[in-house]
Amino acid sequence: MFVGCWRRSLPFGVSMYRDLQRLSKHSVIYGIGSVLNKSLGFLMLPIYTRYLMPEDYGLLELLLLTSAVASTFLALGLSQATLRFYFEYDHPEQRMEVISTGLWVSLVSTLAGLACIAVFADDISRLTFGTAEYELLLWIILATTFFEVTMEVPMSYLRAREYSKLFTAANLFQLLIGLSMNLYWVVWRQQGVEGVLKSGLTSAAVTWLALLVYTTRQVGLRWSYLKARELLVYGAPLIFSGFGMFIMKISNRLFLNHYSSLTQVGLFSLGDKLSRALGFLILGPFWRSYGPFRFSIMKQPNAAQIYSRVLTYFLFVMIFLGTGLAMMAKEVLQIIAAPPFWGAANVVPLLVVAKIWYGLYYLTQTGIYLQKKTRVISVIITVTASVNLLLNWLLIQRYGVMGAAVASVGSFAFLAVVTHRVAQWLYPITYEVRRIVTMVAVAAGMYAAGIWIAPSSVWLALGLKAALLAGFPLLLGVAHFYTEEEKTRLRSLWLMGVERVSATLSNVFSYR
Repeated sequence: MFVGCWRRSLPFGVSMYRDLQRLSKHSVIYGIGSVLNKSLGFLMLPIYTRYLMPEDYGLLELLLLTSAVASTFLALGLSQATLRFYFEYDHPEQRMEVISTGLWVSLVSTLAGLACIAVFADDISRLTFGTAEYELLLWIILATTFFEVTMEVPMSYLRAREYSKLFTAANLFQLLIGLSMNLYWVVWRQQGVEGVLKSGLTSAAVTWLALLVYTTRQVGLRWSYLKARELLVYGAPLIFSGFGMFIMKISNRLFLNHYSSLTQVGLFSLGDKLSRALGFLILGPFWRSYGPFRFSIMKQPNAAQIYSRVLTYFLFVMIFLGTGLAMMAKEVLQIIAAPPFWGAANVVPLLVVAKIWYGLYYLTQTGIYLQKKTRVISVIITVTASVNLLLNWLLIQRYGVMGAAVASVGSFAFLAVVTHRVAQWLYPITYEVRRIVTMVAVAAGMYAAGIWIAPSSVWLALGLKAALLAGFPLLLGVAHFYTEEEKTRLRSLWLMGVERVSATLSNVFSYR
């Protein structure tokens, strides 16, 4: 899959270690914020699956996907563009001008775009659902889209400044509002899908207002025609890549709805939501920290080595957690969902693999962004979207939800491989292929063993599978995965931990 030397390790160095420490630190903090932000959906799953029918859940998913279509075009790639050009300049005044200009462009363009879309709300409802009765729901989702899209530039500012704690606080704030509003609209008022959308609108609007006030106080209300042009030239091609990515993520629902039913859409969506645990636990937090990180180190002589090692460690975490999620999907759904939704467990393992390929795509595209070749990304994703549509058409009409899952794996694998090959031509990076293959082989064997664990007790099954998963790092050691430097650091951490535990116990007994 990867082009590069099969060396066992790369020169690490003190500076590289410090850079990776910084990336890890902010990834963890962003992870807390991401968990807080995304946990609303999981916290509400037991309520949604009891207050909504599978067809309601399918309707909600299609409404959210409608919002995603609008967001793809309205965002204009400004989040990525502001990060890229923030680090293009060294002077603080110019950096603030980048953020402020990006905010102005986002507010004006999003408002104008949504105004045009709102005119056709009735037609969109008829086209998507075959009836105009969902026009009000579309109005609510479009209003929410405005706040979510224009919130991206202030969020990018927090990421660029590495204000990860403030970012986490903003997500906690949004979570608390969203959770309370869901309890009110869905449980107390029993307004179903409309209640879910009203909750999202309220939490997005309040959080947006707080972030807008904070950001404008920090950067002012500056405007630069030159920087606006730079942002749009860089970000505009990402509209097409975003639309292509949207097609890859939602076309399976549309094919399922056409060839099957909303119930099948609901089951697939629930399985996808469960697999998205990798998204809000790993992908989301990592992307938020890695986005500005990769630009902040791009002028360092050892940048390529850092990018390579980051990919190895990223895959370690993704494969470790992904294997556990794939093994435990059945038991998790039996705990959190009603019986009609348990069939969603069948698609989770394949969707986990798709998420890992998606993460690889993000990491291997680094060279393309460093060279400012965003049009190349658009071409690659457009071609991949065509492949995805073909796979969905061929597989879903014959194999239903399983066909949709296989199509997702094939599409994202194609995307990652092609992106890697193009990026290597623009900015060569030597990846640690042998170590990557070792992780994949160990995880595959562990998953094969885990699916045979099926005691009658759900909790016992979870415990046994968790114990099996805990052996993943140990098996990697047996397979000679770790470098000598990593072994040394792991021993140091182990000894440090033992010393701290011993000191704590000694103090406890001395006190007694």
